[in-house]
Amino acid sequence: MTVAGVQRARFDATGLVIPAGTGITVPTLTASMSVVTPLVGTTTVLDFGVQTVGATRWVFSGSSPFSLLPVADNAAVVGGPANRIASVFTPIIDSGTTGPLSLKTNNGTTGFVVAHIAGVDFFQVQSNTGTAQLYSTGASTNVGTQFGSKGTGTHSFVTDIFGSVLTQFQILHTASATRSITVTGSNGGNPTISTTAGSLAITPAVVIAGLLSQGATPALTGNINLPYSSVINGRRNDNGADVGLVGFGTTNGITDTVVIGSGSGGVYGIARSGGAAPTTLDLAAGRWTVWRDTGGATTKLYYNNAGVIQSVALV
Repeated sequence: MTVAGVQRARFDATGLVIPAGTGITVPTLTASMSVVTPLVGTTTVLDFGVQTVGATRWVFSGSSPFSLLPVADNAAVVGGPANRIASVFTPIIDSGTTGPLSLKTNNGTTGFVVAHIAGVDFFQVQSNTGTAQLYSTGASTNVGTQFGSKGTGTHSFVTDIFGSVLTQFQILHTASATRSITVTGSNGGNPTISTTAGSLAITPAVVIAGLLSQGATPALTGNINLPYSSVINGRRNDNGADVGLVGFGTTNGITDTVVIGSGSGGVYGIARSGGAAPTTLDLAAGRWTVWRDTGGATTKLYYNNAGVIQSVALV
């Protein structure tokens, strides 16, 4: 540093040397002054900056020893491309209190909050190729995950989040709900959709692409229950309307009647057969059937009238 064009302040092995008569006064450090001593290793390169009253910042450059360089730009944005924090000594950010830890943007817009609840389990987020991962983990052997909404807000699962935002699945709010749906997979069997209590209601309709079965062995167990006056329909060949297969309800004042084949095409049946005429073991009271007696080579209409088998031959 040149002073009055004659004397120079310089650095040597002992430190900063200020010759007499330069007019430079070295202040005496008192208890009211703050002193920061940087700890620098023997191979560490360090730039130590000094801010002046004006807009100029002076930098003592470790890359060019004993150089005092002016820097015209006084602005430094922490987090900018050239000023971001590349590493910290420990990868932990702790609020230090029981208050929440908030991440905000634009000097105050809250984007994410970590609330304080004492516990040993937590969420973990990690990047991945194809599918980013968010899951629960911690010290417990089994750690569940709970997603909640505020008030009557719903849960929506959407796709194409950066495009048209298409809703694919929603969980709606039910006041005072005491029953819920459960879903579980299977190891070789069929996955199960069930409830914590009661039955599963599906509205407004169910479209089945394949087989509808009830029970693990549908041929042995289960009933299909429909409300009174319902009809089981099939679709007409031209797909223009439904054809009634089985209907039940009240017909001509007679309750609990069953109508088979209400479609205009009529009913086509196949007779039962056996080596002899049917008995009450084959036909319960009040039931009828068309039976082919293969032993007697006859075909008759049989009816069990209160335990007595009656028949009419079909000729």
